[in-house]
Order: sequence, then C-alpha cells, then structure tokens
Amino acid sequence: MDWSPEALSPREAFQRPSFRTKTDKIFCQETSSAKLSGGRVPLCFDWRAPDMFPDLARDDVFRLETRRLWLRWPQASDARNLAALAGDWEVARFTAHIPHPYTLEDAERFIRDSRIGNSLGRHLRLVMTLKSGDRSAIGMIGVQTDDGSNLGYWLGKPYWRQGLAGEAVGAMIDAFFLVTKAPALTAAAMPENAASQAVLRRIGFRPAGEAPAPGRHHGGKALLFALDRESWARAA
Repeated sequence: MDWSPEALSPREAFQRPSFRTKTDKIFCQETSSAKLSGGRVPLCFDWRAPDMFPDLARDDVFRLETRRLWLRWPQASDARNLAALAGDWEVARFTAHIPHPYTLEDAERFIRDSRIGNSLGRHLRLVMTLKSGDRSAIGMIGVQTDDGSNLGYWLGKPYWRQGLAGEAVGAMIDAFFLVTKAPALTAAAMPENAASQAVLRRIGFRPAGEAPAPGRHHGGKALLFALDRESWARAA
C-alpha cells in the first residue's frame, strides 16, 4: 500500500460545523466548498503533527451526521452512560486500554482528557448518539495522532449487529480525510474480534500486517489495517 507520495487535497476547509457524509450518498450536500479539487499536491508537511486537526474540529459545536447517528464531542453528562456501556466486559475485552471495571470517575476523566485533546487538535474523539430518542451516548469513536493517525471505536453491546459501527466509521474517515492532509489512516483489531475486522474491511481498510498488541493484550498480536487517501478518494 502506497502511504506517501501524492494525495488528493480538499479544495477548501469545511465552512460549517455540522455536515453530512458520503456514507449517506449525499456527500457534501450541506457544504459545497468541501468538494475535492481533483488535482494532486505533494505531501510536504508533517502529517503526524500533534495539532493536525483544524480549528473547525476544535470547537465543541462540531458534529457529524449520518442517517441514524450524530457524532459529537463528549460532554460531562455522558459519563454515566459511558461508564455503564464501557464497563461491560464484552465491550472492554476487545479494547487495549479501557480498564475493567470501568468506573464513573474513569469516564469523567476520559471526557475531560478528550475535550482538552479535541480543543488542541491533538486527537478527535466523538461520542456516538442515536438521532432518535434522548440522544444519549451509545459508544465512542476517535482518531489518535500521537503515533501516526489511528482510528479506534467501541459501541455498547445493546447496539451491536445493527450496522451502527460501520455508519460511524464511514463518517469519521470521510471527515478525517476532508479536514486533514494526512495520507493514510490505520486501525487495529484483535484476531478474535471478527466483527471489527469486518467493519473495517467493508469500509475500505485493507490488511497491513501484524504488530505487538498494546495494553491488556500485551504479549499477543494485533491485526493492522490501513486506508490511504487515494483509495478513499477513488471510492467516494
């Protein structure tokens, strides 16, 4: 997979904090200035910079919309839902760093850290909420930039097997490639997490080898997946 040479570039940054994505077949309908230029430009920048996300994403009014979901900044009021859902071992066991048990204090600390990092552009962490109902948190999705650009997500067990994870991942990768200049996005899944691997493959990620597993899976192997900008643009 070609990670470096040239990539499609957005013509302009998004002008509105809420936008729809190509996942819904109405790509950039609300933000006409975000269309791709169709040209190629050299990647002459440090795409791993700790503040890679632009001002647009650093405001807590930023959100992504899909057919069934809003993805928004985490709020203090999300702590109880996040603690309850991430505290389920069936959710936590597939992640590297969610502690178990996961307490309300853990969730509150995570929300504070997420909001600080979002505001500095060092990562983009968003809560998944259903557009119907009370719009409470049902999971998390984010891109970390401390070592490349790495996608991670989890979804509360009551919401599994409904296609919601794929919907959220599709929206996040669209936003990532449109508001940053990064040439590629990576993700990892444990070998036994077949559902997550299926989501990544369906969205367009391709296998990219193995790596030592971090966190609670230390000593094991994680499966790596990657999606480069050119492949994403071709699928748009």
